Amino acid sequence: MDHVGNRFFGRERIVREMRRRLDEEVEGGVADLCLFDPAVRWPVTPDALRSQGKSTPFAFEHSGMELPGRVRATLVAGTVAFEAAAS
Repeated sequence: MDHVGNRFFGRERIVREMRRRLDEEVEGGVADLCLFDPAVRWPVTPDALRSQGKSTPFAFEHSGMELPGRVRATLVAGTVAFEAAAS
């Protein structure tokens, strides 16, 4: 189950709601998108974190852990809000 606001919804309901909202998209409308690359694996380092807090249990130098997938770009209201540096 996933938590949304003050309610809990099953994964199927969340996917159904997302599909319903996608059906409402219109040409020329404003969009929020996240471009995600599931094939990338990356080591967590303090320099790679966007937050001001750099402490994480996933730090590569402590755990040797790599995370699967990475956000490549985020568009908010049709404007690029984040774009990852080319790797």
